[in-house]
Amino acid sequence: MIEIINDLKNFIEKYNNIYISNKVTSLSPINLKVPEEYEKKIAEEYGTDKNLIFFISFSLKHKRIEWCLEKNEHNDEERSYYVYVRGFDLADDEYYNEKYFPSIGEAVDYIKNQIIKTYENFQNL
Repeated sequence: MIEIINDLKNFIEKYNNIYISNKVTSLSPINLKVPEEYEKKIAEEYGTDKNLIFFISFSLKHKRIEWCLEKNEHNDEERSYYVYVRGFDLADDEYYNEKYFPSIGEAVDYIKNQIIKTYENFQNL
């Protein structure tokens, strides 16, 4: 898991550096959040995001998109992990667009492709 997280950090840093070097922003618009142990305990207690592995937020001028990766608690081989979208000021068809994956690698690749598409559509944020 550490290797996957480090790979994601490097991938995100690449795109953040493009935005910063092109003087589009001085802050990193793409951020990775891995829940701390105490956050996991709180989530489990309240029954929210208890299977959350991480989420990546992409802050644009007009909206914020978050891709959340969770472990499927039903442990179905073809649907072991899923990614859903949440955020702020999203269009109705952008919310909770769930996609299931048999492996964490496929789920991460999907998120990376979504980041690339978002960057291509919003190079000026």
